[in-house]
Amino acid sequence: MRVASKSWLLLTLAFAWVAAGETNGNLRRESEQEEPPASRIVGGSVASASNYPSHVQWALGCGGSLFHDDLVLTAAHCFFNNKNVLKNYPLYVGGDGSSQSGTELYAEAGYIHPLYDPSKAQAYDFAVLQLPQKITGIELMSINSDRHYPVNGQPLTVMGFGLMDEHDGARDAPGAMREVTIPMIDNCLPYYSSNRINDEIVFCAGDMPRGGKDACRGDSGGPIVDADGKQVGLVSWGIGCARANRPGVYARVSTIAKWLEYLKCDVSMYPPESCTRLDVNMTYDDYPEETGFQIIDDSDPEQQQAVIFEVPGKMDIPPRATIHYSYQLPIGNYSFVYEDANLDGSCCSFGDGHAVITNGGKGVNVSGDFSLYGSQQEESIEMPLPNVGVPGTNNSGWGELGGSTATALGQQQQQGNQQHVFGIQVVIMYDLDRVNDITWQLFTVDNSAGAGELVLLHNDAPSPNRGLDSYNRQSCVFQDLPAGSYEFHIEDASGMGFAPGVGFARVMLLDNTRGVLSGRLFHVAGDDIEPLTVATFDLGGDSGTN
Repeated sequence: MRVASKSWLLLTLAFAWVAAGETNGNLRRESEQEEPPASRIVGGSVASASNYPSHVQWALGCGGSLFHDDLVLTAAHCFFNNKNVLKNYPLYVGGDGSSQSGTELYAEAGYIHPLYDPSKAQAYDFAVLQLPQKITGIELMSINSDRHYPVNGQPLTVMGFGLMDEHDGARDAPGAMREVTIPMIDNCLPYYSSNRINDEIVFCAGDMPRGGKDACRGDSGGPIVDADGKQVGLVSWGIGCARANRPGVYARVSTIAKWLEYLKCDVSMYPPESCTRLDVNMTYDDYPEETGFQIIDDSDPEQQQAVIFEVPGKMDIPPRATIHYSYQLPIGNYSFVYEDANLDGSCCSFGDGHAVITNGGKGVNVSGDFSLYGSQQEESIEMPLPNVGVPGTNNSGWGELGGSTATALGQQQQQGNQQHVFGIQVVIMYDLDRVNDITWQLFTVDNSAGAGELVLLHNDAPSPNRGLDSYNRQSCVFQDLPAGSYEFHIEDASGMGFAPGVGFARVMLLDNTRGVLSGRLFHVAGDDIEPLTVATFDLGGDSGTN
């Protein structure tokens, strides 16, 4: 069983198929020609099926474990030599210990770990298969999440239907599941070179230095468990089978415990009740093919940040479209990474690019103007999303979204920039057939006498001097406005609004010092404009805007 090199990769959840060929069950792992193979049977005995109810046999020539109602954990390298493995090779779940017993199922989908890279040393050798139905009556595999477990010398048991000698062929595969108990080795470096071993993501196990006990071809992806039946790793690779000074190498499942929780939430048809939903409303500018985002798991400070979702820019997204994305996640800490391939953000003269991220009643608006977060020439900016799914928590960076008030992004900026005068930008995109129907006004609200009297600041009546740009837009900037309450009125004399899908009215917050956009106060689509549409917003004070 087992094949050769695997390791790291930074992409999204997707199958990385390679050219079709013979199945992994007939592959050999790398061998070192200077070391002749040892002619030993892999030690062990027939296993009791009742001890390993969650073990899954894959006719491809691999094993796996049922860790959720409809999800099986196996090895990523099992897919490499046949791109049709899901439809061509069934899984056997809940068998009696004999080969190809139990319920026969074909996986509907597969997910390779995003850090897996077959071109490098074998690591993050994990994949998950989704079954077409819920499996009942079988105890699910418990997955170890302790990154400091197992410990050196601890006895571990590996089981499967793999070969009992590395020289055997497929016809010699045993008809019954076998098991062998071997000690954990926390330092693989005496047996393998440092560029092939990373103790954070793999461990070794075997009766060293003499060998004689090991997993072999056909066991790949199967679990290795502790005395309580908890899975601590899966069969990944090695040099030969049961050779002297060549222990088996096992992928640590503790490194992917959070990834498995994510798959339970977002992939399984039977997600746990503890899962929470994260929504992203992405508004693109004129160049949606340049704009993308990632959602990164920040929950484990000891672990590399894992990219859980990645949505790249796409040519088929219409300019200025708003696209809704929804994800199911475990409770935890995440970050939203806003990306722009052209290094100029997603905003401003090319449209109001921004992202609104919500979780329950909490939300944050991330501006597409990357200059608000640092240099104008930024490839991406990152917004922390702490305590996603934690009820009743006031999180820095999260606020209540809704109405016409500025969002929590403005609250953060206000904390670092206590200014006393403010700026706004009014943008109207007109329907040229009805441009003379529209009148708009900006008022300040005088609350000095408690009456809320409206004081006119600007009246914009139809005229040939509106100065529309090539997109039929009018833009007016108001700077040095004092803190207080304001109203924006837009009137439509015909009562017809704009043509469906054409035009909008928008009020944007300006950084009064730098003159760049820093948030949205109000937006209404042209076909939603009524005979009189009113937006109320605050600048400064308790509103959280600046």
